[in-house]
Amino acid sequence: MEAPIYDSDAWNRLLARVEQLEITVAHHEQMHQAAEKTMVEQFTQMQTLERKFSLLTRLLQTLNQDELKPLAEEQPPPHY
Repeated sequence: MEAPIYDSDAWNRLLARVEQLEITVAHHEQMHQAAEKTMVEQFTQMQTLERKFSLLTRLLQTLNQDELKPLAEEQPPPHY
């Protein structure tokens, strides 16, 4: 039985291409993980900001409206 004949240059090019594809996939996996981490952090920040905004909205709603003058009635600061 004869040994299979193959082109060593073609084989080396194929191996180099497979290695390059593996590197590319690893890079894409890292980018995906970084993007996912960023999204989780941003989602957490958005939740925090929504809670703070809700608290501020409720605080403003509970302020005594008599304490707030209409803008037309406000006096300009003394330095004007």
